[in-house]
Amino acid sequence: MRDIWAKLQAMDDGAASRKRARTAEAPEDDAATEAAPPVTDPIPWERPEGYGFFPALLLTLRQILLRPTAFFTAMPEGRPKGKALVFNLLISEFLLVIDFLWTLIGLRAGGQAELSGSLPASTGLSFLIVLLLVPPALTCGIYLDAWITHLLLLLFRNARKSFSETFRVLCYSAAPTVLSAVPVAGQILSPIILVWYMALQALGLKKIHDGSYTQILAAVFIKWSLYLFLLLAMLQSFTPGR
Repeated sequence: MRDIWAKLQAMDDGAASRKRARTAEAPEDDAATEAAPPVTDPIPWERPEGYGFFPALLLTLRQILLRPTAFFTAMPEGRPKGKALVFNLLISEFLLVIDFLWTLIGLRAGGQAELSGSLPASTGLSFLIVLLLVPPALTCGIYLDAWITHLLLLLFRNARKSFSETFRVLCYSAAPTVLSAVPVAGQILSPIILVWYMALQALGLKKIHDGSYTQILAAVFIKWSLYLFLLLAMLQSFTPGR
């Protein structure tokens, strides 16, 4: 009988010991959970699940605009192009919506007509169609721009990384264009915004490809000169009387 009571007592003591051990371990687990480091990424936009959609977008914009050298220096390599492309497309769609709204209230050229009367239904429908057509058209344009840029870098022997890295740099370099959403100042500062955009492209390509600034700037200058020439040729072809 004494042996049975001794075994039962031993079982109770063992259960109590295990309970105390679990109780002692629980605070340590909680402390470990509380001490878990926050999500960090050189490009917050590429980790929206950790930052949140809008915070990740705004943080990335702020880093590119205020600390571009640190941003492109720390930009990880080998990541897919998709998120960088979506970043660029979101900026473009945002600018379209803002420009449409400013036009409605008369803060853009052509907006006074809508103030004097109701907005025709066809105008809103046309805007929706444009909003849907812009992403595929802009995607083709970004790919073409990236291929031209990468080809020029190859010609200057400065393409030390893949086409994907060139593509991502060009997508993120579009951040300054968001400033054109300001109704009046955005139009006045358009030349500055364009120069800023070009400078970010050159800086990003320099940091990613680790090439010569002279040759990188030459590639960017030749590319934009080509675009300007094509634009002037198109405008001249549409000039009345020709």
